[in-house]
Amino acid sequence: MYCIYSGQNLDDTDMNVEHIIPLSLGGCDGFTIMVGKKINSDLGSKIDGKFCNDFLIGLQQLPFDNRGHSKKRKSVNLKGTVNNRPITWSLSKDGSKFYDHMDRKYLTGQMQVQVKTALDINIRWKFVCKVALATGYYLFGDDFVKYADCETLRKALFSENLREEKLDLKVYTNLTPIQDKDKGIHDLGVMLFKHLGGSAVHFGYAPGRIIASVAINGKYIGMVNFKADVDQLPIKNDLHRCGCVLICKNNKLTQISFWQSIYDMNQELGLVDISGLDIQF
Repeated sequence: MYCIYSGQNLDDTDMNVEHIIPLSLGGCDGFTIMVGKKINSDLGSKIDGKFCNDFLIGLQQLPFDNRGHSKKRKSVNLKGTVNNRPITWSLSKDGSKFYDHMDRKYLTGQMQVQVKTALDINIRWKFVCKVALATGYYLFGDDFVKYADCETLRKALFSENLREEKLDLKVYTNLTPIQDKDKGIHDLGVMLFKHLGGSAVHFGYAPGRIIASVAINGKYIGMVNFKADVDQLPIKNDLHRCGCVLICKNNKLTQISFWQSIYDMNQELGLVDISGLDIQF
């Protein structure tokens, strides 16, 4: 069997199921591929795990009760101090609490807490590239391997220092500014993801390129623009009109064309009057 993450053929006993968007981030059982066990475990720890533990990502997930394989309720934990004493500040859907490690008890009452955290732009890059690589294989199989620049996406996954890499990728995240020429389509995508809700991937097609955008629970995370011989891919059907959108919601996968998703959003929100247009599906 072929593993898109490693780019190798492996014995089927060395493969297991990969949720393209992790269950803990609103993924679903229908949006999966088979990949190598070892590389799945490694990337799950180095990319998915770090991404899930990102402070802002964690905060965004608290209103949702998405649970991974462990079935544990999501919480965000920060290390800090109260009166120079080490504490852990835990935030969950039920509220927040402070644990004093020296006295081994939870604190109550008013207090001044100092915490520090870091936001890793690179982990957003890697997560978006990983989702794009897996989604392409989910949609197109061997054609994606043959006609898309999978190798560059893989290099992004395993790079130790993305800033020093010279990769033919254009990547935006929700922590990076958008160039003026890309702002229109970017803002439309953000609006669509919010309207759709759920965790979603949009595959858009341009001459010689694919633009993959990712959202988690209705929140835009980022996009990657990479090389692909789009004319050779089997996209000549209604599900790929102006692009393809895959939405995970309530553990169900829905696939719809970008054109249809924008049309439906406009019908529901009344953004533009199209009542006089003869629109054919």
